[in-house]
Amino acid sequence: MTRLQLEYVLSCAELGSVSKAAKALLTTTSNLSKMLRSLEDELGFEIFRKGPRGLEPTDRGRSFLKHATAITKEYKLIDSLHPSRRSNHFSCVCMQIPHCFEAFERLCRMYQGGESMDFTLSIDYFPSCVDRVARGRCDLGVITMPYLVDEIQREEIAGRGLKVEHLTRQTLNVNLRRGHPALEGWTPGEPFDFARLQDYPYVSYSNPIDRLDYALDFSQLSYFSVLGAASPKKCIYVDNIDWKAQLVGLTDAYSMGISGPKELADKNNWVCIPLPDYESNMYCIYPRDVSLAAEAKQYLSLLREVLDSTDV
Repeated sequence: MTRLQLEYVLSCAELGSVSKAAKALLTTTSNLSKMLRSLEDELGFEIFRKGPRGLEPTDRGRSFLKHATAITKEYKLIDSLHPSRRSNHFSCVCMQIPHCFEAFERLCRMYQGGESMDFTLSIDYFPSCVDRVARGRCDLGVITMPYLVDEIQREEIAGRGLKVEHLTRQTLNVNLRRGHPALEGWTPGEPFDFARLQDYPYVSYSNPIDRLDYALDFSQLSYFSVLGAASPKKCIYVDNIDWKAQLVGLTDAYSMGISGPKELADKNNWVCIPLPDYESNMYCIYPRDVSLAAEAKQYLSLLREVLDSTDV
């Protein structure tokens, strides 16, 4: 058993697919499959089984992945003892939260003059964010949760050995471009008739085929009932925050999402109409028994600075 095998198996577990892991690791699917079979033969048990949503760990596989994660973390700590290999290290996984991007940009600028750095920011959906932090694949995660499920989800996250630290409370917004026909006759600050949007395209991250993978995505149609209007007849699905922003800013499409930096709305030509009775909470999560490194603490400090700025 080698360190490389452990890294490869952890990638398979993280991505839920041999083919996706092979692509990320710059190898072939056949090579990765052979490596996995060879390791399972050596161990005497299967690490994964194929499930409806991809690779799923067996009972023994879950125990193996737990130990593999701990071992690879120790390897990295040993590597860091060598003076020439010491680098500023930080890894974060977050939901589609613009504040996280801005804080990460500030962190990169802060450390760019140093001798070395190894920073990673990944975007994922709620379940994967929690899972990747719980399995030690990221230093910390940033998530948002609607207040209706907040207490239940926090208990489940804490049950996985993670600390849940509150960052801020946010409202849910409807976003549409300045000059949108539905805004005609409306004055900011006054109630908005969301039924006006019925005939316009709605942009969502949530693909209806993969609803389970998009848990707690605020653009899901399941949240549309808070508008007090019928579900839209026209829907557009994308998986990229920039594509969504451009569609809303350049067409008559509209979207929903948590409040973000004012600069984002200005950049994308948005008008943001808040839903003050619908709130969410943003949290950072990290292993309860691990002290955050200086880089992670600095990132959280920068993130709080961004959150303290004017939101819309």
